[in-house]
Amino acid sequence: MVALLLPSFISFIIFAGATASQWSYNPREEASKWSYSTKNNWPLEFPLHCAGYRQSPINIPKKETSWKWLGTFLPLKFSGYDTVPTSMTAVNNFHTLSVTAAYLRKPRIFSGGLSSPYELLNFHFHWGSDETKGSEHTINTVQYPLELHLVHKLVGQTVDDALETSQGLAVLGIFFELSRTDNPALSRLLNITSQLTKENNYTANVPNPYALSSLLPDDLSSYYRYEGSLTTPVCNEVVVWTVFKQPLPVSKAQLDALRDLTDDKGQPIQDNYRNPLPLNGRKVYRSWL
Repeated sequence: MVALLLPSFISFIIFAGATASQWSYNPREEASKWSYSTKNNWPLEFPLHCAGYRQSPINIPKKETSWKWLGTFLPLKFSGYDTVPTSMTAVNNFHTLSVTAAYLRKPRIFSGGLSSPYELLNFHFHWGSDETKGSEHTINTVQYPLELHLVHKLVGQTVDDALETSQGLAVLGIFFELSRTDNPALSRLLNITSQLTKENNYTANVPNPYALSSLLPDDLSSYYRYEGSLTTPVCNEVVVWTVFKQPLPVSKAQLDALRDLTDDKGQPIQDNYRNPLPLNGRKVYRSWL
């Protein structure tokens, strides 16, 4: 979820034959309805969308991408990403670590080829059982150990509406590469993963909330763009994907903190990524020459 999760998107959980109004806002209630262990069977289990032709994630073939001035008039713009939220809540929804932040005015993204402004819903991560895998998108088949998804919906629409609207969601994908030192922007969040237990309803407040600009790469002008889907069932094809070229650092200790999370059966949450799907004729654009 796209893989591109509500409080956690792409664990927005809808199922084949379900309508948007039947969507569960408590993903843990539906955690048993799908599993990464059967991800190759999702097109059969959830044929309504997961068997579609614009599925995510994808492998991005760098040399086959087309340059396009995605800015139209301006490059991708961010509003409110420098604002410190009033609170930040982390949830283990048995599929990922999902984080929702509260604001007086939600952060937004706009321009950069987006047809309309989008406002932030939440963010979550995808990781592997070791450092050789983890990201959902790949670049020239190379997989990173961690991928962050920042999920946004069209301003003025409900989540239900966005799930039924072409380009109703916009997701920012950010890769992380292995580093010898911790990433400070992740430390406060990952330091509380041990609190995401049954006794605490798998939920914890993040101390000293921080502006989400700290989770963005320095180079915001270099990214890939394509149209795809949620990366978890039921894989609605409503997502405008922006995948940044520049990876951020993450340490092994920080990856281990994610790998130590467990699901409702006490099993470690690992390899929570969907494998790349065919492009089926779609264009992947890049924003730089």
